[in-house]
Amino acid sequence: QNIDNDERILIRADKTQIKILKTVKRSILNGRECLVESFVDISELKQTEVNLQKSQTEYKNLFEYSPISMWLEDFSEIKKKVDLLKKDGIDDVEKYLHDHPEKLLQCIQNVKVIDVNKATLTSVGAHNKQELFDNIHKVFREESRDVFIKEVGAIARGETFFRGIGINHTLNGEKRIVSVSWTVADVNGKSNYEAVHVAINDITVQKQAEK
Repeated sequence: QNIDNDERILIRADKTQIKILKTVKRSILNGRECLVESFVDISELKQTEVNLQKSQTEYKNLFEYSPISMWLEDFSEIKKKVDLLKKDGIDDVEKYLHDHPEKLLQCIQNVKVIDVNKATLTSVGAHNKQELFDNIHKVFREESRDVFIKEVGAIARGETFFRGIGINHTLNGEKRIVSVSWTVADVNGKSNYEAVHVAINDITVQKQAEK
């Protein structure tokens, strides 16, 4: 039974300090109860934790302050649905969704928006993230469905990168032509659809200039 299991600082003979995990447990030795102490050097582990925290903070800042609208979304439920459709013998998922709007609506409802950055709030005219989340149906309207179907098609084909052109709206109803792109991260050799980074770039002015 452990009676002590805590992180400590050990001072060496040369006055340098190392972080250790000190464990004290009761034991029986030669019929007598005694205390056994063990010390494990966890300096590298703690430095790894510091580096990881630093990397996470840097990544968060890159996401939050990117000048492009960034969304962190969970596509895992969509992946499950398209896998079932393919198992049922449906090869052309895009055509199937065009022909079955009720199934398309189910896929749309299965998208989970985890987070957005400041540029996203500005682009849609939201004061804060909660306002956007409460009114996300105003951003992705019926005109947004064509590009969404193409995204689901890409997922069905096992693609981990997508780029397309679609139509979104601001919260006050202004139409925006947007470039949508996303990449599925690879985690230990497996595509992670639970955290997909989506970049949405407003190209309305560019498209109008091409006319």
